[in-house]
Amino acid sequence: MWTKAGRGALPGDLVWPHLCRRYGACAREYRRWLSQCRRRLSRPAVHDLRVSIRRLLACVELMRAAGGRHPAVRRQLRAQLAALGALRDTQVQLRMIRGDALHAREMEPLVARLKKLRKRQARGAARELGRDRASRRLEGFVPGPGPGGGRAAMRLREYIEQRLRRAAGSLATLASDPPPGPRERHRARVQLRRLHIILEALGPVWHGNRDGKLSQSLSACQGVIGQVHDRDLLISRIARLVSQGRLGAEAAQPFSAQMQSENAGRLRACRPLIRRARARSHACVR
Repeated sequence: MWTKAGRGALPGDLVWPHLCRRYGACAREYRRWLSQCRRRLSRPAVHDLRVSIRRLLACVELMRAAGGRHPAVRRQLRAQLAALGALRDTQVQLRMIRGDALHAREMEPLVARLKKLRKRQARGAARELGRDRASRRLEGFVPGPGPGGGRAAMRLREYIEQRLRRAAGSLATLASDPPPGPRERHRARVQLRRLHIILEALGPVWHGNRDGKLSQSLSACQGVIGQVHDRDLLISRIARLVSQGRLGAEAAQPFSAQMQSENAGRLRACRPLIRRARARSHACVR
């Protein structure tokens, strides 16, 4: 439900043309970064391709939710996202360790292991990106006319309301006492990120985010939780290697303790962001 008449109105005659234009821009952005990553899987290129895949997936999902034609590429794009995700995590972990001058020497054995892992993951990601199924399907797809009679706007209203409710539940989880654990935080963050990308895709045709404040709050909140998640993954990897006897506990403990301390600070800083995002999401849903 919308808080006031017309605030969240989706103009039926504008929705489908907007989604078609958005699809074309997202497909071009995806192909550009795909080409870049096929040349070199650098950390910035991997990040930008992952962002472009998520934007394209959101656009395809909105076209599907509106009841119109959409390219059958979700499975292929998600496979690329998964392959790139493992590589991206290792790239970020290497950067975090190398950026810590205080503990860099003690963590050299872990750096060596991560470099080998990065090479293996890069080969797997390159194989996945080398498959042209998604690109061929995108190139051969034509959206065509949209659903008539305002059906696209009606279906999208229902879809957005569902996503808003999920995001509200995720924000409630993040604000709960006691605080959620790493897995719950990550699941909540995924929902916030998905809604943020959907709102970005809808742009001017959904009035509920016309000032952009809800989208900004969601982005800020999930961004901080993403930084916490990156450190959670590294702490977990270090603990696993220590338990397997592949990394010395005495060398790893100070670095892990520092990561945990940084996460505690980020989670404290995230509390006002969560409150702001909850207030702005409640303004869109009654």
